[in-house]
Amino acid sequence: TEPLYTLAEIKLFSEYNIEIPKGDWPLFRGCSEETFFDLSIARYGITENREVFIQKGRQYVMDEFQKNIPFVPGFKPLIKRVSKKYITGLVTASPLHSLNWIRDKIGLDNYFNHIISGEETYKNKPHPHPYLEMMDRIDVNPKNTVIIEDSILGIRSALASGAHVI
Repeated sequence: TEPLYTLAEIKLFSEYNIEIPKGDWPLFRGCSEETFFDLSIARYGITENREVFIQKGRQYVMDEFQKNIPFVPGFKPLIKRVSKKYITGLVTASPLHSLNWIRDKIGLDNYFNHIISGEETYKNKPHPHPYLEMMDRIDVNPKNTVIIEDSILGIRSALASGAHVI
């Protein structure tokens, strides 16, 4: 969903005549929704009411999600092979309202044995707690866990959990 979040964020920021510098985009990848909005308001001096800003952002995200939620190329064959031998889990920093909508839309539960949002844990990514919580739920030690990540904050979270990280 990262490319869809980026499209939504570009639309949101354009409402405020803000063009995000290329070097700032990694700050947003893999962070919680709350962190994204707080960071955006502070970093770019957005004076809009926080709740209004959040509602606009959520609507842009949902607009992008409704168009299409593509799988990363190669995901389906990989998860099919892996899930034959191993317990699989999805740990996302996405808020529950987005996660649940996506679960229904593309059938995520058909691909993963367990799914959690960082919103359901003590602290969200980049803290390791979401991964540690998943490991606890499936009763596996970090040394026996492999995490595949696609964002800087997610990689930090995964590494801090003590797991092997790709």
